[in-house]
Amino acid sequence: MKYYRKKTNLSHEEFARNLMILQNYNFIKQLADSINVEIIPIKGVDLLNTIYAQNLNRNVKDIDILCKSYEDCIKLVNELLKYDYRLEFPFALKEDVIRNKNKVSLLSCSTVKANVDIHTELITKKFFALSVGKFNLHAIDRCKNGALNKIDNWLFLQQHAVFHNFSDMKWMKDLEILYNNFDKQEKETLYERINTYNFRRISLVTFDFMNDVLGKEIFNLNLFSINKSKRNLLKFSKWWRETKNNKKKFISKVINPFWEFVFIDSLHHRFKAWLKLIFPSKGMIVNVYRIRNTWMIPFFYPINLLISSFATIFFYLIYHYICLFSSNNK
Repeated sequence: MKYYRKKTNLSHEEFARNLMILQNYNFIKQLADSINVEIIPIKGVDLLNTIYAQNLNRNVKDIDILCKSYEDCIKLVNELLKYDYRLEFPFALKEDVIRNKNKVSLLSCSTVKANVDIHTELITKKFFALSVGKFNLHAIDRCKNGALNKIDNWLFLQQHAVFHNFSDMKWMKDLEILYNNFDKQEKETLYERINTYNFRRISLVTFDFMNDVLGKEIFNLNLFSINKSKRNLLKFSKWWRETKNNKKKFISKVINPFWEFVFIDSLHHRFKAWLKLIFPSKGMIVNVYRIRNTWMIPFFYPINLLISSFATIFFYLIYHYICLFSSNNK
């Protein structure tokens, strides 16, 4: 099942794009320095500068960077808008929208520049982030020389892969290479942070999936206390990968918001996430429904309540049906 190894080399076009992305990032870094904004490269552009620095053999589509504050993000966005970039959404610079989404997306108006996502939090998933707030803060504090701590980077990249349903195997390759470069002490620190920062459920699914992909026990699942709830999580996550990859659109649209919920470790944080779904902030309403006129916002609260309530019931039934069905077929 080592299917992410099928493609080992980039095309000439992909290699040239990587060079362009690195050049673009260097320009953005110089621009940020000129306005006293500290930025941290994340995801693909960071990996091109580290584990793939020798051969650039990793497909990267855009540039992701992290700013340490909302104010720094606004300063950098306004500066980039002067250089062939435009906002993906016209309402993206509203403070309540940014504080809800924790990200501003810029589209390039030039063929020689890549799109840019500027993050104000490391983990930006609006529901899952409620349970890993301390990680977001401590990961920033542990940054050195403008780069993430490599263990924090592994935890960040794994949640990104999981929430994109492992749809691109390059993310598995990233995680494998990073993990294989850890020494014994670093691996122990990784497991400690998994427990400290509420990454137990998401790491269990990642470890199980990667063992399956690699065809060998690289990750020790015995480190987790696998009770009935976690066994159900593994069943559901395997079913969901197959379902989403088969592009069953209606089920995907209903379940997508709850994909974050199943990875929240504590019931307390899951309940807080559900309340946020049912009773969203103004910024979340604007972002989810792409509302351009503020006078329309109040009308979307009852609509959201109805949709979210229906989706909650539907997801609950689907989740328990899949877990039960999987049990009966074992």
